[in-house]
Amino acid sequence: MAAEIRLYCVGKLSAQYVPLFQDYADRLRHFGRFLVTEIPEPRGKFANPEEKIMRSSREILARLGDAPYYAFDSEGSMFTSREFSQWFFQDALQSRDVLRFALGGAEGLSAQFLARAEARISFSRLTFPHQLFRILAAEQIYRAFTLHTGLPYHK
Repeated sequence: MAAEIRLYCVGKLSAQYVPLFQDYADRLRHFGRFLVTEIPEPRGKFANPEEKIMRSSREILARLGDAPYYAFDSEGSMFTSREFSQWFFQDALQSRDVLRFALGGAEGLSAQFLARAEARISFSRLTFPHQLFRILAAEQIYRAFTLHTGLPYHK
């Protein structure tokens, strides 16, 4: 069940978040490749907030090319952990060898970027800081693997 998971994120993790994220990244590597691509936050003054969102979304797309991807979005389909694991293994991993997930910056992702995604995924209707959500995403992907393989992580 070797998988390749790629996570594309806008922004760099602050130092206090790195150890926790790294813990889940290391755990995920037991199941296959787990790669993270950080896209720098757009800098400078923007005429409107949408311009910043468009720029960061274009940067992710430039790295994705024509590859299919899933976008984390607060308006996406909501899953419990068990439902996410089931979706992950029955739908997503069944149809491709590499799964690509995109996580926008604090402002989110552009409407065009979200429309092109294979699916939009939400873990909650709550709003989370995007750096904390990156940890949450890695943890839920790890949890999906443990549920699927029967490892005693999920309670």
